[in-house]
Amino acid sequence: MKFRLALALLPLATVATTTLVMSRSSGVLPGEFLVPPNLTSSLPACGQCHDPLPNANGRVKVTVVPSARSLVAGSPVTVQVKVSGGPATSSAGFAMETSAGSFVAGTNSRTTTSGDAITHTDKFGDSWSFGFQAPLTPGLVTWTVVGQKADLDLSSTGDSFGYYGPNSDNPGVPLRLFVNATGAVPFGSGCAGSDEHVPVLGATTGPALGQPFTLNVCALPVGAPTFLVLGDSTTTFGSIALPLDLAIIGAPGCSVRTNHLVVLPLTAAGQGSGGGVAGVTLGLPSDPSLRGKAVQLQAFVVDAAANGLGITVSNGLTATFF
Repeated sequence: MKFRLALALLPLATVATTTLVMSRSSGVLPGEFLVPPNLTSSLPACGQCHDPLPNANGRVKVTVVPSARSLVAGSPVTVQVKVSGGPATSSAGFAMETSAGSFVAGTNSRTTTSGDAITHTDKFGDSWSFGFQAPLTPGLVTWTVVGQKADLDLSSTGDSFGYYGPNSDNPGVPLRLFVNATGAVPFGSGCAGSDEHVPVLGATTGPALGQPFTLNVCALPVGAPTFLVLGDSTTTFGSIALPLDLAIIGAPGCSVRTNHLVVLPLTAAGQGSGGGVAGVTLGLPSDPSLRGKAVQLQAFVVDAAANGLGITVSNGLTATFF
């Protein structure tokens, strides 16, 4: 009887073993194969099936580059992910989760049914390109990511995994994006500051006349002095042509994108790497003559660790009154 039972269970054991092996090479998604739902943001993450501690066999770096960080509601975004470091191979994997919106699978990647997470489909590569569909609801969107490098010895030891962020030992550091309300359209890009976070300017509410207009600058160093500028031109600032590249004065990748008619000082409150948020609510007048007119906005952040100038900037934002 015991022998027959063992024979009956053997195919199930074979399937389970095959599934586990396949899941390792083709990636797992949060909640799959007993993998915790917070795979990308807390331990054990990849350590459930590989070496249990981050960077156990060489420090891993996870690089994530979205085509935009301040987004139009419902718009598509392209995303590039690369895993480097760890064992000296090109065999890697990743998993990524979003707090809102949905990922769209590309070559060698697959998503959950809802699209709230994405992973690799084979281990023969260390970079991926795929899509993201922004949600329709305005506000902050966060991505968390974990990456794995494998040494190809077909065992669970000798591999390394690490999280996205300035220190890949630390789980849960998010990449921050912002979905804008109707009437606020982002343009241009910001530049990286402390811990490689890029300031993101977004509008929580639309610029409706007679209503409060709320703006937030995210992904800042906590406590960083921040200045929101309002202008009326994206082409000239006095006699200076815009955009103005600040590389010539020590801030490569940073550009002034609007002239300065009004400057509002803000302070970034929050906690954690890139966790600073500076917000302001402007009371818009009930003046019908302003309907259809636009104001240009951009944020400037004092960040001594960012570059020689000690300044970073956000994307621009065009707010058209309605």
